[in-house]
Amino acid sequence: MNKIRYQLAKHRNIWAKLIAIASIAFVTAPSIANSQSLDPEQILEDSFWGNLYRDGGETFFCNKAFKKKTPLISESYIYPQSAIREYLQCGTTRQCMRDNDRYRNIMSDLHNIVTANAYFEFKRNNTIFGILDTSVDADKCGTRKKLHVIEPPEHLKGDIARIIFYMHDRYGLPIIGNRSDLERWNQADPVSENELKRDAAVKQIQGASKFSIIKTTEVANSSANETLLSVN
Repeated sequence: MNKIRYQLAKHRNIWAKLIAIASIAFVTAPSIANSQSLDPEQILEDSFWGNLYRDGGETFFCNKAFKKKTPLISESYIYPQSAIREYLQCGTTRQCMRDNDRYRNIMSDLHNIVTANAYFEFKRNNTIFGILDTSVDADKCGTRKKLHVIEPPEHLKGDIARIIFYMHDRYGLPIIGNRSDLERWNQADPVSENELKRDAAVKQIQGASKFSIIKTTEVANSSANETLLSVN
């Protein structure tokens, strides 16, 4: 009888330890439900416009000051939405938003979203960043465009390259455009003070992670995953 009682007590201790371990794992593990419930549109409204640019700012491509969100000012995704949908093969924007948790997660990342003139953003649809012949004239903001290629001004090339490398590093998305050009942009246009401030502000809103816009040197120089993607 004593032996039976000893065995029962032993099993109870084992089960108690297992339950305790499971409880700790439940509390400390990332919440899958939270990651699945991300709403990019709500994050745009609350975190992007309602927090990051609550007091206005400057448009990314033209450095034009604005005091608040208006129909003339739009959000702009450096790594294009269409390229994300194409890679994930999740269907239309509506289908991806409804059915694909990964798409919603990627679309909610503020590091990839900047402000832009709404008309410029309309013209930027279905384009990739690249180098154009000098015969193509630049607009008043230093941006040149021909067909499906946009060459940004020199002072933004590094910013754009680092965002694309970040999206590749964090989400496994393919590099869009010419990798060699992006690597040169990353080196020729080093991280600016404004870039550091924005990176810190975004981290404060959505939390820090091991991935960073600033830490792109290893990614840019890596030979892993050389997949290129064109936006048609």
